[in-house]
Order: sequence, then structure tokens, then C-alpha cells
Amino acid sequence: MSSPASWNFEIESPVAAPRLFRAALLDWHNLAPKFAPEIVVSATVIEGNGGVGSVRQFNFSSAMPFTYTKERLDYVDHDKYESKQTLIEGGGIGVKLESASSHIKFERASNGGCVCKVVATYKLLPGAAIDDEIAKAKDSITKIIKTAEAISSPTQMLMCNVSKIAAAAAAAAAASTILFEVCGHCYSKISWN
Repeated sequence: MSSPASWNFEIESPVAAPRLFRAALLDWHNLAPKFAPEIVVSATVIEGNGGVGSVRQFNFSSAMPFTYTKERLDYVDHDKYESKQTLIEGGGIGVKLESASSHIKFERASNGGCVCKVVATYKLLPGAAIDDEIAKAKDSITKIIKTAEAISSPTQMLMCNVSKIAAAAAAAAAASTILFEVCGHCYSKISWN
């Protein structure tokens, strides 16, 4: 049995801590399949209500080296914007890792944004090495944060809403066109006075 090892990682964000905490951590299982479908095929809470003790499963596309992960939410502090989670299945558990957990905290920054601090702790299986995987994990965290930033920024939310409004308007216009074509003979007989 190996002794525990760890790595640290920080990433700065222009998005406020509460918004990024919610998007990148608390709601990520709902958002990832919608905003990163090329990586996360599906995700769901499989045990619990999404709070402490809950287990989430993420199912991945062939872009990832493993097909799924299951993580248990061990701790959440909504006021300090931090959480701790443990990888309980998939994602290298039983292949290279005996165990793995992470502590993630979003600290407010003076510019209105935040700093995301990650501490990952793990135990390797005998003979296993994960140097390449650590670099990939840091890259994945960066991509999650950047995606969550885009989702969380007011400008992006406005763009999403504009897109939805445009789609609804297009659908309404198409429906009106169809209605006019079906009832066109009646339309010409309507008195507009």
C-alpha cells in the first residue's frame, strides 16, 4: 500500500465565487451534458438529493480515457464556497488508484472574481504512476472552470436567452406561416377596418 500523495492547483476567474461555485460544482452534473456533450454524455445524482452524502455519476464519451466516474459529496459549505468529494468508482479507481479525493474552494478576489483552489489527494496502487494523468486532471479542471465561467457570466446568459428567444420567434414565425398557408383563403376575406 502506498502512502497518500497530493497535488495543488489554482485558477483565477473573473466570475464571482458564488456563481462559479454553483455552476462548476453544485450544478455541474446538470450543466456538463448540455454545455460539454463532447466529453460528458450524461450525468446524474444516483444517491441522495444532491447534498452531503450524495453520489453523482458522470458518463463520458470516447474523448476520455475512462467511461465513467462516481463521486460522493463529503462536505459542502455554501457560505465559504467549498466542497470535498471522494472518487468511489471509475476514473482510475482499481486501475491506478486505490483512492482519490479533492477539496475545492472558490475564494473571492478583490476584482470581483475569484480564485479556484483545488487540492487532490490520492493513493496509488503498487507500481502505478500518474504523472501524465495529473497534467490531464489540471487541464480538465481548467476546462470545467472556463465552461462554467461562460455559463455563469451575465453576458453569456443574455446570449443564451437571446438564442432561445430567436429560436422561439423562428418557431412562432414558422407556425404562423403554416397557419397562414392552411387558412390563407380565409385571411384574404378578413376585413381590417
